[in-house]
Amino acid sequence: LSPRGIGLGEHDDVGTSDERLNAEIVHVPWLMRLPKSYGQLRRTQALVQPCDVYYTLAELLGAAAEQRGWGRNALVVFNGRPAWRERAIVVGRTANGIRTDAWYLLESRPSNDVASTPDEPPPQLFAKPDDWWEVNDVAGRCPDIVERLAEARRQTCEALAAGRPVEALAVDDPLVTGMT
Repeated sequence: LSPRGIGLGEHDDVGTSDERLNAEIVHVPWLMRLPKSYGQLRRTQALVQPCDVYYTLAELLGAAAEQRGWGRNALVVFNGRPAWRERAIVVGRTANGIRTDAWYLLESRPSNDVASTPDEPPPQLFAKPDDWWEVNDVAGRCPDIVERLAEARRQTCEALAAGRPVEALAVDDPLVTGMT
């Protein structure tokens, strides 16, 4: 497990920067060797976040971990539960994003004391899982998805900051399923 990926020239970024939060920076493999061939050779595309490490290790070690916040025990994805989290939130110094199985919305984030400026880059939207390397920005074609994802990210961040549960998206919502 790693805290972040390393840009190798994709999106004009080389090294460990969180200036841009594209896939090569935020999509980090988590390799686990589990006891007694539990989930042996299983591969999953589940949306797992760093806060899940604590709850997963607590379960493996038999320790009681009070469920608080966004973190969850990631072992459930090895039991065949395909949709255990329908979104993931990504926050950096100058950008933030929200990822679902169908989309990744990447927005620049102005500093807290400065209002948005006209030269601020527009949001970028990528269709997932097809656009693996995030080269086809479809934000101009799907403004309603951009708006709804931005609102879902805002509501998720507010709920997490206030210690409230995050409201789940409907299974048939285009934010989860994509465009059909």
